[in-house]
Amino acid sequence: MPHMSIQIEGLDQLEQRFAEKVAAMLPEPVVFEVKAGGARGGAKNAMITHVLAAAGRNFTWVNPKTKGQIALAARGLFSAAAGAKRNAVETIKALLLVGIGENVQAQKNPGGGGFRPLTARYAAMKQRKFGRTVPIGKASGDLLGGLHVEVRRT
Repeated sequence: MPHMSIQIEGLDQLEQRFAEKVAAMLPEPVVFEVKAGGARGGAKNAMITHVLAAAGRNFTWVNPKTKGQIALAARGLFSAAAGAKRNAVETIKALLLVGIGENVQAQKNPGGGGFRPLTARYAAMKQRKFGRTVPIGKASGDLLGGLHVEVRRT
């Protein structure tokens, strides 16, 4: 029986079980993975993302608005038409990236609390380098701009 494992921050156990049941019903299970890229390279941007999350600045979660939009788009995965399935996959990929961008814009962690403020030293460095204190995760544009979604068939 086909099976897909979905690992997304922000899904509680009930949603995780639901996602697994839906995945098991799909004729062609897939996994959506948000990957880091960019001019600095995927490994460095992935490390920066993990460090930010550990410092109370986690933006790589799926917010409730995005979850709802993905649930609607996922209906296309059950279509018999190949074009509808491709469209659903591309829509879900785009929604994941837009949702992450919204999290950065809102500067909110999965629990709803705001990002931990920058240290005075780092805020001063951003002020010197960019002429203003750029929001967390947006200084160079490389971190978010380098994100992409890969789809694997399991």
